[in-house]
Amino acid sequence: AASRVGGSSGTGRPADALMPVARALLLHMWLFAATCGSFSLRTRLAPATARLSRFVCVATEAAQPASQSLEGKVAAHRFTTEAIRLNRGRVLRFCHASRGAEAASAVAELEEAGDAVPTFLYNSLLLACMDQPALVRGMVDRMWSGKLRPDDGTYAALVRAHVHWGEIGRAVRVLHRMQTAGMEMRRRTVQPLVKKLCADGQARAAVRVWQRTEQLGAVFTSADFADLLDACCRVGELGYILPILARLRDDCDERLPEGVLALLETALASARTTAGEVAFAVSRVQIDPASEKGCSHCGTVLHQLRLDEEQRASVAERLLQRADLIDKSGTLTQSLEGIKDLLQRNPSYDCVIDGPNVAYDDQNFVGGRFNYYQVEDMRQQVQMAGLRPILVMPSKYMPSRFIQARIPNHTRRQKHSMSELTVEELLIIEHWRQLGVVYEAEVSGKDDWVWMYASLLCEGRMVVTNDEMRDHWLHLLDIRLFRRWKESQHIRFAFERQSDPSALQIKIHLPR
Repeated sequence: AASRVGGSSGTGRPADALMPVARALLLHMWLFAATCGSFSLRTRLAPATARLSRFVCVATEAAQPASQSLEGKVAAHRFTTEAIRLNRGRVLRFCHASRGAEAASAVAELEEAGDAVPTFLYNSLLLACMDQPALVRGMVDRMWSGKLRPDDGTYAALVRAHVHWGEIGRAVRVLHRMQTAGMEMRRRTVQPLVKKLCADGQARAAVRVWQRTEQLGAVFTSADFADLLDACCRVGELGYILPILARLRDDCDERLPEGVLALLETALASARTTAGEVAFAVSRVQIDPASEKGCSHCGTVLHQLRLDEEQRASVAERLLQRADLIDKSGTLTQSLEGIKDLLQRNPSYDCVIDGPNVAYDDQNFVGGRFNYYQVEDMRQQVQMAGLRPILVMPSKYMPSRFIQARIPNHTRRQKHSMSELTVEELLIIEHWRQLGVVYEAEVSGKDDWVWMYASLLCEGRMVVTNDEMRDHWLHLLDIRLFRRWKESQHIRFAFERQSDPSALQIKIHLPR
């Protein structure tokens, strides 16, 4: 009935006699679809409801002034949106169940209804129809003709499909098209091709694809490097092994999974020279990070991986650029330049203490406040560890007037309150100034930018803070380099209170 309600009179307008029937039918269908217990029936009812609602909308517009047809437009839009959502959900369920033919039929229904099919549905359909090459190639032809707009997920699905069919050349051409389109190369797009080449023993081709796509932005994991090394060992391409091991060492800072370690051991132990001799002697050893003797098997001394000079300069420049964008007044940039000038005059400072982070640690209780004693205790503890620290303190916590000096209290229990400083706290502030161990940053809420910037101005300069810094660093560094910076320059701490409230023990965790 719903498919026939759209009949029209000779004037081209919907038949007025059908309007009461259509409205009643629409209401009953919508209520039935909303309360029906059968999900499959609801999804099949949705397209008819959408067509009927469009008919009612057109009829309402034709019969009433524009000012009176708004309600009909809103109702039709609501029904149509719900129908589209249900149909798209039906396509995704077919795709996830690997029912490619039914998914393709559902997509065709959406196209016939004039609904805009999003790209992610086509991508899901490509993956679901890998066992139907003709269907996928038809979609690809439409895509290259400009009727569909591919994204990186589309290219990833196409590469996976061609690899599944054993069409390595076509998979490589898809990557070329992706590069020509100016799209960023991702690991998920390239990895199926590299893994297939490794499995087929085409080690040289796999290495070429890895090197080329890495230049275009793909970031590979330890498992990918292990597959490459295993393929090279199996076919005797020993010239690639040491460079791959070096990249594995430099790029994969995290602890390697046991499966990756086992594959590396097996591959290296099976490698043979052209004369048939064993190429590598493989053994697992336990290395003490504090020991300078190195590996007991080969004698190599392990070195801590840090940001190199070029990486530090690049991140520092990007940080300055972001500071200019965020703070139009220039106060933040002036604070960054100020800490730079101070450290250039006093290069012996090899540690920066995040003053507010230390002062507010463990202060979220009634009566908690900015604790100058904790900061001073931390400064002395770091000195005893053999470092020369400098404090970074926002100027709002460093009053210049000692009469009725007050500072803000930003603990959770006392937000937006003020604390009056004691004589002892004022003496601590003056002590820091006399020693020249504090940098007063003229910033509000952005003092963390100052110590971040300070850590980049010199190799190995430590930072004492429990701030995880994810919000800032992920805009400046990729996760691998951020982890490298954190493990080589970040000092974490903990205050442990004894039974005597005045007794405080500080534990600092230096990088290995």
